[in-house]
Amino acid sequence: MASYCPDSAPRLCTPARRSDRLCLSRSLPRFRGSILSLRVLPSARLPVVIFSLSLALAAPPAGAQQFVSRDLPGPVVWSESAAALDADEDGDLDLFIVNANGWSMPGDLQPDSQPLAPTLLRNDGNDLDGFPIWTDASAALLPAGLVLHGKSVAVFDADGDGRQDLAIAVAFGGRQRLLRKDPLSGTFLDESATRLPTLVLNAMSVAAGDVDDDGDLDLVFSDAGASSFGAPGGLARLLLNDGAGHFIDAPEQLGAALKIGAQNAKLIDLDGDCDLDLVVDGKSPTTQFYENDGAGQFELKLNVVPGSTQPGYASTYESDFCDLDGDGDFDAVIMNTAFQFVDSVTTNQLAQMGQLRFSLPDAAVFDDNNCHDENDFAFLDADDDGDLDLLVGALPFPGSGCPNPDTSEKLFLNMGPVGTGSMSWVSGAFDAGPDATLDLELADFDGDGAYDVVSVQGEYFPPFINRYYRNTGPADSQPPSVLATSATPATVPLSALAGGWPRRAVLQDSIMDDGVSYLQADLVVSTDKGGETSMTSSAMAHVGGSTFRGVVDPAPSSTGLVGMDVSWHVRAEDPAGNSVESAAQTTRLCGVEAYGAPTPTSAVSFGAAGEPTVGDVFTLQVAGGPAGAGAVLLVGFGRVEIAKKGGLLLVDPAGLILIDVTLDGGGGLALPVNLPTGLGWAGLGLSAQVAVFDGAQSHGVSFSNALELVVCGEP
Repeated sequence: MASYCPDSAPRLCTPARRSDRLCLSRSLPRFRGSILSLRVLPSARLPVVIFSLSLALAAPPAGAQQFVSRDLPGPVVWSESAAALDADEDGDLDLFIVNANGWSMPGDLQPDSQPLAPTLLRNDGNDLDGFPIWTDASAALLPAGLVLHGKSVAVFDADGDGRQDLAIAVAFGGRQRLLRKDPLSGTFLDESATRLPTLVLNAMSVAAGDVDDDGDLDLVFSDAGASSFGAPGGLARLLLNDGAGHFIDAPEQLGAALKIGAQNAKLIDLDGDCDLDLVVDGKSPTTQFYENDGAGQFELKLNVVPGSTQPGYASTYESDFCDLDGDGDFDAVIMNTAFQFVDSVTTNQLAQMGQLRFSLPDAAVFDDNNCHDENDFAFLDADDDGDLDLLVGALPFPGSGCPNPDTSEKLFLNMGPVGTGSMSWVSGAFDAGPDATLDLELADFDGDGAYDVVSVQGEYFPPFINRYYRNTGPADSQPPSVLATSATPATVPLSALAGGWPRRAVLQDSIMDDGVSYLQADLVVSTDKGGETSMTSSAMAHVGGSTFRGVVDPAPSSTGLVGMDVSWHVRAEDPAGNSVESAAQTTRLCGVEAYGAPTPTSAVSFGAAGEPTVGDVFTLQVAGGPAGAGAVLLVGFGRVEIAKKGGLLLVDPAGLILIDVTLDGGGGLALPVNLPTGLGWAGLGLSAQVAVFDGAQSHGVSFSNALELVVCGEP
């Protein structure tokens, strides 16, 4: 489909939601907050009618078939969710699957109500046909005796050791789980009891991301409540990471409201400020949007993300987000909006209006086959044209009334721009079906540069045989996109550099699926102070929801940090080697630094309290001089080192400003300096020194050390 590049430059993320645009290209994200979808049946107590669907599926046109299936090994059980990870750390992607027995309660749609062990399939390389060889390594790598009604899994680094750990959402009053990768044995250890608070939830989803910008990954669990799909519902839970992989329940920071039938918890930057907001959807009409202030304090805002107008089980049980229209903000695809079994697209108007607002959901965007009992969305640039297409996992529930019998996984190509018929169904894109798909997972499992698909099965229409689909379409040749970057002020105070100055970028590539990203991103920093330059590059961490975080922490020049011009930009590369670089942004480091030494025989010292900031007052401080002595404040525009009267003149005499002052009875001085607005102070660099008249000195004067100052603020 034709690739179109509108005026989509990366946004500069600001709390004011500024939408300043530069212009660049396209991108992907890496993180895992796998989201499960539950079922839409007329009644939670409806008995399952097991029957053989004689859906006489017409053979798809050979040219349309892109995804070729193989059955996956492992137990044939109800599987809810899958996640790709490198479990054995051999460089290829393996597969973790969580299993359950129950839709709204254990055993309601199965004769067996017992919890199930998860499955870990190891990727042992490709066979002669190019398909991965899968080996069930559950017994070797997972904790013995671990059984649960698992609904969702997030792959993330809990404790910052560089290894992939697992958070599992457990339903039906189960304890939530955290499996930590043991660096010694290479196996996963169940450390839920020591790392998670005791949460007994009916959790349908878990997402991981750094919500408070402290550099570690936090967790959010959705909770449907004891009744699953009935009142009163449940409260989403925010668990903050202490930095060592121990999590603390933080209800006061999330401020969650009850949600009936809560399904998915998704962390994503919807309002364009480069922090992670939270969306909780589910089987009640209102989709909850929790806006993050950047420090992990959330505010619930209703009627922001469109939900379903359908009651009960027909309400939204999946919504997912990506930039569908190429304008640099995240749009949404939503299940069950105006009608049951009917999906809609709604576009984010942030780029156009400067504030978060979604268009009315539009089902006419789909040209055909928008009528099945569906469970999961995932986005993939299937035709390698630079925009994201839509994959849909469906289930062959006969009550959908869909005239089209094709209930295998579905592919809709994005014809762009978003409008009537712009999502075009490709008949027969997947070679298998019908099946009972609950979740899709995308990854390049066979290493050929094209993203493959895994479909896990459950709930209805057994046997539940999970499938791997090899993508035989084009390999990824599209560069990532930098959708947004942290805004850079004209000046940055030295105090902001303590521990590093965090910078974020929102990236999108050729897949988007529940916050997963396979991108590598680097923060490139260059500095210049007085012609002394440097350049460094450091890895940015994927911190959830397509967002990456790095830290600017420049090394001092030979004359310090104050007055240094610091430029930074982001370079992102996908596994196929396609790359993009954002435009550079530059700031000047402001504040106060001391330099030079006082007259050797003098105790006079010169310093400052606070940082010189436009619109504020800071204080120059002198200490160690003779009581009541006269002095001169020397203010100039550069550093020198000139021997003078037994000491050193450290301020350039060219254009020198002299200000007479008097020390107090203790031989000191506190001189408030007001920097009013509107006078162009921001970024101005000055040097200052004090010369004290001192009869005890052979030359009658003592020189202090000097201060280099750059005024903080915006022009």
